[in-house]
Amino acid sequence: MDGAGDHADPALDVRPDIDTPDRSFAWHLPVLALYGLYFAIGWSLHGARDLFPILASRWARQLVGGLAVSFVSVIGVGLRLEGGPWALANAQALRWGSAFIISVAMASSVPGWIGAFVRFCGTPSATMRYLSDASYWIYVLHLPVMTALQVWWAGSGLPCQRFLLDPLLEQQAHRSLRHGECVAR
Repeated sequence: MDGAGDHADPALDVRPDIDTPDRSFAWHLPVLALYGLYFAIGWSLHGARDLFPILASRWARQLVGGLAVSFVSVIGVGLRLEGGPWALANAQALRWGSAFIISVAMASSVPGWIGAFVRFCGTPSATMRYLSDASYWIYVLHLPVMTALQVWWAGSGLPCQRFLLDPLLEQQAHRSLRHGECVAR
C-alpha cells in the first residue's frame, strides 16, 4: 500500500477519476476530453474578449462557489477513504458523485480565477508581461518532464516521494528563469 489509491477494498479506490498520465503515455479519453474542453473554452474566450468584463464583475461569486463546492467534494473523498459498510454499498454513487462535484468546482473556479486576474491585473504592465511570459514557458517546459518522471517513477517500484522531487525541479526552473534562459524575447 504505497498510494492513496491502494485501498483495502478496490470498490473504494480513491485515485482521481480524471487524472494525468501516471502509468504510461497512452491517451486516456477522459483526460483528453477534459483538457480538450478547457482548451476549446480558452480558445473561444480568446476570440470573445468582450466577455472578460463580465467575468471580472463575477469573479468573487465564482471563486466562493468553487471553494464551497470543493469542500463538498472533500466530504465525498473522505467517505471513500473512510470505507465502512455504507461507503462500500454506495461505492459507485460516491465515485460518480465525487467526480461530478469536482467537475462543478472546476467549472466554477476557472472563470472565477480568470475574472479575478482580469479585474486586478487587467492593465498593461511590463512586470506582469514578463511574469506571464516566463510562467508560460516554465509551464510548457515542465509538462513533458514531469509526465516522463511520473511514468518512470510509477514503474520503478520506488515509493512515491514526489514532494522531494518537485522542489528540486522548481529550483532549477527558477535558476533558469533568473538567467533568462526560458523567457521568449
